[in-house]
Amino acid sequence: MDDAPFSLDDGEDFRSNNDAIPEHAARVAMLGELMASIAHEVSQPLAAVLANANASLRWLDRSEPDPEEAKAAIQRIMREATRASEIINSARQFAMKGTPTRTAFDVNRMIDESIDITRRQAATLGVSLTARLMPGLPPLVADRTQIQQVIINLVVNAAQAMAGQSGRRAIELSTGRDGDDLIIEVRDTGPGVGPHPDRIFEAFFTTKPNGMGMGLSVSRSIIRAHGGEINAHAGALGGTVFRIAVPVTEPTCED
Repeated sequence: MDDAPFSLDDGEDFRSNNDAIPEHAARVAMLGELMASIAHEVSQPLAAVLANANASLRWLDRSEPDPEEAKAAIQRIMREATRASEIINSARQFAMKGTPTRTAFDVNRMIDESIDITRRQAATLGVSLTARLMPGLPPLVADRTQIQQVIINLVVNAAQAMAGQSGRRAIELSTGRDGDDLIIEVRDTGPGVGPHPDRIFEAFFTTKPNGMGMGLSVSRSIIRAHGGEINAHAGALGGTVFRIAVPVTEPTCED
């Protein structure tokens, strides 16, 4: 049987396919981490839906039903169901390399909401959450759900890193302005990020025994898709500071 001739073009195709293998493997692993993150994040609004559904039934089953309280609980169900849907749609769009859905929103309100979402989980780890928000900030034009996912990921990671440590366990979220950028910082009193803080954003780099090392890599991808940047450095009094800078106005596309 004659061997098929091998051309330089065949070699180029082979190398191109091989070069794509690590990228594909990284994306598969990233999607696995993303699905785990979605399962965790969606479980929070679903738990709220169940709690409010039970509350509305109790209000209606009373000897003197209170339809206004039941209506308020149903409205909370609608809000939480909408949030769960937004998380799933945003993750699907990110997985398909879609363009972020940009809308103008109040960053301070989003930070307050993120604290409400993560407060119970942080409290179970003995971690306090506080906010120091600059008033009068302009609206941020970005994918609100994706930006909030990044913030929640940073808060949860910081809280988990401080679990079991002695001394003060605290996380502070702050907002500000630096030129054309809107700044969000997440500060903690944890063990710090070590001498090479940029490595924590590398795919597959993790300090968690069961981690895949994709959470912060995905977070950086989200922020960069918005024309921004995220970095980490040691806090002046210890711990870690994550700094997110996102342009206030939507970045223009280059031709």
